[in-house]
Amino acid sequence: MQASDAVDKCSDAAPQTSVYSAYDAAGSLIYVGISGNWGRRWAQHAERSEFFRLVVRLEIENLPSRAEALVREADLIAQRSPRFNVRGGHTPPASCGPVGEPPGDGFVGLFFHSINTGGEVEWQGRITRELPGEHYLVQLYDWMMGDPSLKRIVPLSDMTAWRFYDSADEWRHWYEHVYSPRQRNGIPR
Repeated sequence: MQASDAVDKCSDAAPQTSVYSAYDAAGSLIYVGISGNWGRRWAQHAERSEFFRLVVRLEIENLPSRAEALVREADLIAQRSPRFNVRGGHTPPASCGPVGEPPGDGFVGLFFHSINTGGEVEWQGRITRELPGEHYLVQLYDWMMGDPSLKRIVPLSDMTAWRFYDSADEWRHWYEHVYSPRQRNGIPR
């Protein structure tokens, strides 16, 4: 399946939150996700997701609210265990570094959320290059669409309260399934 196929098919889609289910050639459900703009999200999967090349069928279910979509996604993951979804419901992925521990050597390429002193997520992005003097170039991403926005130079010492992820899928999962629900429910981070 080509990313453009999904974008073309979504042109008439309703502006609701969608749950999308991806299947492989054997008919197995291999990934479930949600998005307010699934065509754009699917195009991002085409660029970044390991499972994309295996997809031969995509099912889209439009739901009236993001909350209902989150519940539907969680139910499908719990019932069907798609092999490319992070397991464990609303818990951080195993490779997510705890707050307060900067990454070790070779962390260029990791995704991150920076956490401010109030426990709020301040930035989201990816570490793109190591610079002299324990500084790093980071690419920040837009909150609404996830597109690259600004680049910043950050000293390693400022990264002690950041969360790090090996993949964009883990990065999104923590924000959508751990941080955001806690924000809505007033649960401390």
